[in-house]
Amino acid sequence: MSTATAILDAQHDSIVQAFADALDTMGFMFADLAEEVPAVPDEAVRIRMHFRASIHTDLAGIFEMNASRTFAALLTANVLGCDPIDLDDEAINDCAKELINVAVGAFTPLLSDDPDETFTLTPPSYETIGEEDWQEALFAEGTVSLISEGEPVVVRVIVE
Repeated sequence: MSTATAILDAQHDSIVQAFADALDTMGFMFADLAEEVPAVPDEAVRIRMHFRASIHTDLAGIFEMNASRTFAALLTANVLGCDPIDLDDEAINDCAKELINVAVGAFTPLLSDDPDETFTLTPPSYETIGEEDWQEALFAEGTVSLISEGEPVVVRVIVE
């Protein structure tokens, strides 16, 4: 079995677990698997973080979250203990990136049985995306569609 296949086989449950744990720990929020295809939000954001194993260097990819900006604002409000209306773009951006940082930190150890394996991570990126990017992520291989606080969240791992 190739490493890419192993990552893809393991990713669904691992993604859900890593993301749900990070969301619960940081924002005291929960996520459920979406029962239907999430609609394109009015405003959507994408946060990505690259990872590469130090020993088994073919263990590499991108952990990606696509979500409504409303979800990102609700997360930030929970983390900071304030009303979402009081938040600025920088706070929302930083908090969403930190969520991915925590989720990737929980996800990457699940990719290797080697106790000496470590992972190099890039700083997370944050961007606003449109309908075409949302649809591409939604129907890509390895995508997990979730609902949190009534808002759509699409998480996936892209194998490099």
